[in-house]
Amino acid sequence: MTDAILLARDAFDCGWGCWVKKGNVMVTRVRRSEDLGGMGESFFRLLAKDAQLVVNCSTDDQAGWDFVVEDSSPLAINYSNQSRPTYRIQVKATMGDASFVSMTYSSLLSLIQYGGPAFVFLIKFGQALLPESFNFVHFDRQKAIGILESLRTREAKGQSIRLNKAKCSLRFDTQSAISNMSGSELRGYLESATGGSYLRYIEQKAKWLREVERSSNLLQADIRFEREADLQAMANCLLGFETPFRIASTLYKAPLGIRDQHPISQIDSITTTAMPIQDMLPRGFVRLRSSSYGAVYEFKATFYSTSSSLPRKFSAVRVKAALFDLIYKYESQVMELIPSDFLADKFTASISELRGFVRYMEEAADSALTLFELAVENDVIGNRPLSLTLEAPTIVPCEGHDLIVEVAERLFLRLSSLGLAHELMRPIDIFDLSRTGFLSHVGSEYDPPYSFEFACGSDISGLEVNATIFNFLVKLEGKTLVCFAAFFGNVRKVSEGQLYGDFIRSEYLGEIVVAESEDIEAAQEPYLESLKAKLRRRGFVVM
Repeated sequence: MTDAILLARDAFDCGWGCWVKKGNVMVTRVRRSEDLGGMGESFFRLLAKDAQLVVNCSTDDQAGWDFVVEDSSPLAINYSNQSRPTYRIQVKATMGDASFVSMTYSSLLSLIQYGGPAFVFLIKFGQALLPESFNFVHFDRQKAIGILESLRTREAKGQSIRLNKAKCSLRFDTQSAISNMSGSELRGYLESATGGSYLRYIEQKAKWLREVERSSNLLQADIRFEREADLQAMANCLLGFETPFRIASTLYKAPLGIRDQHPISQIDSITTTAMPIQDMLPRGFVRLRSSSYGAVYEFKATFYSTSSSLPRKFSAVRVKAALFDLIYKYESQVMELIPSDFLADKFTASISELRGFVRYMEEAADSALTLFELAVENDVIGNRPLSLTLEAPTIVPCEGHDLIVEVAERLFLRLSSLGLAHELMRPIDIFDLSRTGFLSHVGSEYDPPYSFEFACGSDISGLEVNATIFNFLVKLEGKTLVCFAAFFGNVRKVSEGQLYGDFIRSEYLGEIVVAESEDIEAAQEPYLESLKAKLRRRGFVVM
């Protein structure tokens, strides 16, 4: 027997049980549920002490839990995330082979809604009033959802429910039984619940508790369509494309997906639309490459799907990345890659993804296929990404694509060096080559000279300017990147405020980041003057 069981036997021998001799058999009168409960709690305390755990008792019988348990050792603190595991425990005791206990919904909710790990421990006592086995239930997401759904089902049937009176049967899996009861075993089972990181555990629990909260506001509708076009439009809405459609509907409240018996509204005919709840859509990534051994470009993605109740001809899946969509239609078994409208004024993406996609487009133009992989976040551990192939070239690059690739590459390198590669920006600011084209060849020598006209308010009369500093602005979220380059060559005046340069080479000088709240002209002036001073020391006449 373990130390904990020996302690329990000694404790019971000292008066915790009331023993009577009948013939040659020792029996006990301690059979009341409250007596068994006290014995279970006492035994759990012994196990917790054996595990060197601090046991804090509930001061309120209605709290729904018996103990809050935490580690007593300062070595249990994880200084990397300042986490100290704390567990909420309810203890139940029984005699016999029962594999379940009845608990009020109020008690169960107190354990489910607790922000950390919560358990119910069931201690089974034998006829000799010594503990024989030890079972536990961990209130993880699956267990919690099952209990909440049982409560919601009773509510949907119109049953009157008092949470502190209505009971639910909590079943204990036989695989959770512990026969070798000891403090180390108890500690091991408690720690295993957190998966090695208490902070990550409470973050994940907070996440699924928020999902439960959002699902409490769900609605369900019986929808009737008169035209096939309306059914197709609704399927498009489920894929994230807001398309009006006409329906007749009966609407129900449906918390946790379990709807009421009576509708909250009935509509004979109405034009409406529908969109998925963005926070509840699965997210992951899609990887593209144009050959089996080509470079791999990865993009964050959101996954949309039509309802399984739709006819096959309307069923589809959409993988939405910032820069493109992958749409798979079940009936035709065809997948299309559709680029986004990069030139839309409000469209934004990170330079990291922009750079990857324009490079992919360049490679795809010369390839007869596209390989891609899809994977969803928080999927079953060990699942490999889904790999598929698109046959035939996917995208034809636009005119000037080579320059766009070069500009995107240079901006990526500059923003990466500043830790800004994942900041959002407008692709139109890159693809407007009338402004950004010179970035594709900054740092080059030009033969013949690189010549262009530009506006300038400076007076160059009497000066033989041979170095001109230009800047280029990249708008990011909440800030602006200002890049500076020097072009070397002759500059002459062509009209008031207009100059013309014949440049033989150029040089990248550096950049500054200006916060949205700052004045760009004022912020860049000191840096610009320092650049001019450096060029003058090198013997240049600078404008």
